[in-house]
Amino acid sequence: VARFESVPGSAVNGALNYSATVAKPIRGAVVEILDAANNAVLATTATDAAGAYSAAFATAGGITRAIVRVKAQMVRNGTPQWNFSVRDNTSADALYVLDSAAVELTAATLTRNLLAGSGWTGAAYTQPRAAAPFAILDAVYQAHAATLGAAPNQVWPPLIVFWSVNNVPTDGNPALGQIGTSYYDGPDGTGTHRLYILGAANTDSDEYDTHVVVHEWGHYFQGAVSRDDSFGGPHGANDRLDMTVAFSEGWGNAWSGIALADPVYRDSVGQGQASGFAFSVAVPVAQPGWYREGTVQYVLWQINQLTGFTPIWGAMTGGVRTGEAATSIFSFAVALKALVPSQTTAIDTLLAGQGISGTDAFGGGEGGG
Repeated sequence: VARFESVPGSAVNGALNYSATVAKPIRGAVVEILDAANNAVLATTATDAAGAYSAAFATAGGITRAIVRVKAQMVRNGTPQWNFSVRDNTSADALYVLDSAAVELTAATLTRNLLAGSGWTGAAYTQPRAAAPFAILDAVYQAHAATLGAAPNQVWPPLIVFWSVNNVPTDGNPALGQIGTSYYDGPDGTGTHRLYILGAANTDSDEYDTHVVVHEWGHYFQGAVSRDDSFGGPHGANDRLDMTVAFSEGWGNAWSGIALADPVYRDSVGQGQASGFAFSVAVPVAQPGWYREGTVQYVLWQINQLTGFTPIWGAMTGGVRTGEAATSIFSFAVALKALVPSQTTAIDTLLAGQGISGTDAFGGGEGGG
């Protein structure tokens, strides 16, 4: 079994609670058995949903010791298809791995369990933060798993999640860790999509802020199978935003709650990751409107409670993606109601209760912000 140490965040203020650290399974990850003498691959397999793995290989040719290597990578070829990995943008994009000590091949059947530690020793990170890439991979695992019921045969474009202890909230050169914030960066020239995740201890690190990672995966979702017309920029739950920005960020927040089956979004910051913030996407904002991400996240959460995720998938990958209107709560609502006409009244009532009255995908008839 391969596991990683997971540090939960407070539902009150987002702060990490190291005293509640638990070992969780590393799920869906590539596992290689290597010849300890030369790193030649003897067998390849993957962990299951319990973090368990097994592999058989021949010891002919004088192989006497082996290493178990767990990669921070999930791969499946064919249909469905995915290739999600966690890499170090400050070290030539190296893939994170967890290696066992060399195993003496003294019996026909051997067991080797692995545990990636958090590196936290009571007051600070004084040991390697080996668990962090696997915590991020597990967030990706959960986000992807949440789509399987609606789209079990989806072919996903490759995704690299870049994380490093050097990733700081300073804008500049990502190869030096100057990423500014955790964010989605779209596909590169090879069609590989990218996320960048903060790792700056005592300032802002997001590896255990699972909702943050899944929020960014939600933007990958938009870029990979839907559409996002947002131009980005600063945003907050109660800000008056362009409708495309409000929808994009509200979608990311709502998606994190939907995928994790947990409406409370958490984000830790500060010395010892001992502060931060938390909010529930299941609670409406005080002054709702189509221009608030807080309203969008609430509406999307409630719609998931009403219809389940499959119609949401259909709207996001259908009318939202292909329609003429810019992406917004209006284009989403029109696409959704076309898929579940029996829920039209309930959806319109929900929208009206949040001050949204647009009658078409463009927001026709809607009042000002």
